[in-house]
Amino acid sequence: SNLERNLYLSVQFMEMGIPVTIALNMMDVAKKRGIKIDIEKLSKLLNVPVVPTIARSGEGKKELLQTIASNVNGKIEPLTISYGRDIDTALDEMEEIIQSSFFLTANYRARWTAIKYFDNAFIHIYVPKGTTPKDGPSAGVTIATALVSLAIGKVIYRPLAMTGEITLTGEVLLVGGIKEKIIAARRSGIKEIILPRGAALISKNFRSILKTASGSILLKNIRTCLRLYLMTCKRDCF
Repeated sequence: SNLERNLYLSVQFMEMGIPVTIALNMMDVAKKRGIKIDIEKLSKLLNVPVVPTIARSGEGKKELLQTIASNVNGKIEPLTISYGRDIDTALDEMEEIIQSSFFLTANYRARWTAIKYFDNAFIHIYVPKGTTPKDGPSAGVTIATALVSLAIGKVIYRPLAMTGEITLTGEVLLVGGIKEKIIAARRSGIKEIILPRGAALISKNFRSILKTASGSILLKNIRTCLRLYLMTCKRDCF
């Protein structure tokens, strides 16, 4: 009656490379409900032994114990499942990092550790290889604002451009290419731009550049951006 849930647990053991024998219990209940399970086909698909049982009557108990005993020391090939192209690519790169750093590899497969990180992550941001260098840090303010927007369900509707690296405490740090980013935003018709406060120190003609973006705001901390564009409360929300 809980076949799907229990098969999910079994698959997790199989991904870890642990010997698995599936006891397909409550076969009497399945029969009464008109549920037919092809035992041989299920075993072939999962590549593990499957033994039908009825626990309360003891039926199948002997066969189950014999099957477990004969397979417990057998050579097991860990199950590898495709979770889709994007996730598989991320898993491959995470697996490489985990393997090269020997992180928990004495106890678990590197791929299994990577999968569990995905399971336990509420939000996972993946920046693939081959992207423009420094894109990640420069997008810190933008990514943080987008995540908070998603979390509270509030959308920023007006045209807005932003750049800046953020620290774990929310401080906004200076990034490169400020002049070019202002010009690019202006060409796109965006006048309101969020910039690191340190941008005012990068060049003598910064003020003349800044005039092209009349609604620009210089940030010292990400909290200012969040209050201005996502929060309506008067007190210190962040």
